[in-house]
Amino acid sequence: MSTIPAETESLGAISLQQKTAYAVGMFVNNLQAAALPAIMVVLNLGLGINPIWVGFIGFIPRIFDAVSDPIVGYLSDHTRTRWGRRRPFIFAGAVLSAFVFAGMWQMPAGGSQLFYFRFFLTASIIYFLTYTLYATPFVALGYEMTSDYHERTRLHAFANTFGQFAWLIAPWFWWIMTEFFDNTVDGASALAIVIGFAVLLGV
Repeated sequence: MSTIPAETESLGAISLQQKTAYAVGMFVNNLQAAALPAIMVVLNLGLGINPIWVGFIGFIPRIFDAVSDPIVGYLSDHTRTRWGRRRPFIFAGAVLSAFVFAGMWQMPAGGSQLFYFRFFLTASIIYFLTYTLYATPFVALGYEMTSDYHERTRLHAFANTFGQFAWLIAPWFWWIMTEFFDNTVDGASALAIVIGFAVLLGV
């Protein structure tokens, strides 16, 4: 039976500044995970897409996500750059996912259900790929910042506590879209830009 080590060889204590930076990254990670399902309700209630089709839009990209996660993890593990093996992926993933997320909600008006279904299905697959570029190396980075078991535990406790605020904010997106905009479609378009900007700032 394994036991928690009292002491482990350490790469050094993680400073408060480093913990805070990683916590902000965790907020960005959770925000990207929470924002899409929180706004997707607009596809049915705002654009009138059949809820069965909306379900496929939510499900099919996850199949691609299940394949891309280990591939990105493998590529990140075997990448060697002057900035390390994680940071280039994290930076590229954050920038790409921010622009893709903001762009996918700038939808042309007057489209058919089939058009919107194809549009959002394709955009969601691309979005999850860019999000994977950020999330997979980012999570791995947290385990590599120190070899000390207890310091690693403190880092993740700090980061995940801060990151949970994203899940507290996301349920308010519907209220924001209905209270401050003429319709939920316009609200989703504006909110997506704000979220994309927040992701960029978090990097």
